[in-house]
Amino acid sequence: MKKRILIILLIFAFSFTLFSEEGKVLKTVKLKIKKPTGLTFDGSYFWITDRLNAKIYKITKSGNIVKSFDSPGPWPIGIAYYNGKLWVADRIDKKAYLISTDGKIVFKSIPIPAKTPSGISAVEDGLWVATERDKKIIKISYTDGSILKEFKAPKYLNGIHVYDKNGNFFASSRINDRIYRGSVKYGIFYFYFPVKYTYSWGIFYDGQNLWNLDQAGKTLNKLYYSEKENWIKGKVNDRIIRYRNGIYNYGPAKVKDLKIYIALPENKYNQKVESVRYFNLKGKQVKPNKILQDNTGQKYAYFLVKEVNPGEKTRITTEFRFRHWEVQAVLTPEKIKGEIPEKIKKIYLKNGERFDYNNPYVEKKVEELLKGCDNFYMKVYKLYRFVGDTISYQLYGGWEPAPIVLKRGSGSCSEYSFSFLALLRKAGIPARYVGTISRRGDDIGFDDVFHRWVEVYFPGFGWVPVDPDAGDSKDIDDQIFFYGGTKRRYLITTRHVGPSPYLKWEYNSVMYWKTEGKAKIYEERVAEWYLPSKNK
Repeated sequence: MKKRILIILLIFAFSFTLFSEEGKVLKTVKLKIKKPTGLTFDGSYFWITDRLNAKIYKITKSGNIVKSFDSPGPWPIGIAYYNGKLWVADRIDKKAYLISTDGKIVFKSIPIPAKTPSGISAVEDGLWVATERDKKIIKISYTDGSILKEFKAPKYLNGIHVYDKNGNFFASSRINDRIYRGSVKYGIFYFYFPVKYTYSWGIFYDGQNLWNLDQAGKTLNKLYYSEKENWIKGKVNDRIIRYRNGIYNYGPAKVKDLKIYIALPENKYNQKVESVRYFNLKGKQVKPNKILQDNTGQKYAYFLVKEVNPGEKTRITTEFRFRHWEVQAVLTPEKIKGEIPEKIKKIYLKNGERFDYNNPYVEKKVEELLKGCDNFYMKVYKLYRFVGDTISYQLYGGWEPAPIVLKRGSGSCSEYSFSFLALLRKAGIPARYVGTISRRGDDIGFDDVFHRWVEVYFPGFGWVPVDPDAGDSKDIDDQIFFYGGTKRRYLITTRHVGPSPYLKWEYNSVMYWKTEGKAKIYEERVAEWYLPSKNK
């Protein structure tokens, strides 16, 4: 009985660690406000705008209304407390009003140069404004409303709070049901996490507690957020992949010494491997001739088939049973600390024929892009955005070196990865590629194309996925997500500096053989996805 309880507890503990807590509602405060929009905090009380009644409310932490008064504009959409006064943004007037906390005095108003102004945040030298449809965040002058700074943002931002002198901020979206974390200093978004309710509006972070309005639910929610978290992990799926590697020999010659190398996955930030089994063409379970390991720690199953006669086929099916989940790194410049270990630099800064990073074009681009940049996070980000902005996806067949791909402006996922790796390593930033089997379409589909992306080593944090191919999307949410995130549709099998001593520049698997003369050979490399409940 004790053993059974222990097993249950261990299973529960393991399941618990697979989900991060970001965005979890810790406390709900019910509001007697028709359409709560903007949110701010003065150290003791919350201030909330109501766009339906055009009012401003001062409330306690328990939701009791202390006072209310009319807004200076017809549609108050955002509010910010600063130096004992309130800034109120109005969507109809497209103005920001500076008023007293009793609502009796309007000290000034300034225009907001945006079509759809929404949340606001007041700092020492200007007013930050989130927009719904303008797809940007702007900073405007307290004097005349002129734009001092702006940067691209996801669509439908409704709240923003710049909460420290380093320019860190939170923003909320009522359409995407997400909370974003970023920096106005660098003009970027670091990551985002979902909320479990719709119509997320005003947001405020006091350094310990994250507060967010739910307009539909008419509640003020205290959310979990911790800088100590390293990964935002989503729902877990159990899956099976049966990966077929083999050949059909149409003849007329005999095939000799067919060598099959299969990269073996390991437990990583996005997956846990439960079991690996191998089967021959008749469905009988078999064992590899050897399990190999190279100097990077990558393991391979090795099979040797001595002969395949004309008209015969042979195949090894590798069955992977695993759990995987969507994941994002909770990565900010502040988390990058210390020096890069010499062992990491020795292995993951190497040049290679696919990189050619001493090419003058690569050298010049790295120098241009990183000139004056001494922030490790931003160095990686600038190179990531350059690759995403420069290359468009095109599957030509074959893999050209990075300088050719960057000049051409198009390439496959592997060519994206090689180009990004060349730039990173030239800049002294350790990086490697990972090879994956991808779920394409539904849960019981197949993959014969596969996918490759990059992992970057961030000192003090570790290896982080950065996918320059997916990052070339025009959707800024994708650009944010794939700088540190990966979806719940991959099994990572391969991680390497390149080239592998067994797979060379390939990934997942490779086959080599000799023939005693001419022979027509069909090579099979196909991965089939299955649901465990359907495949006991």
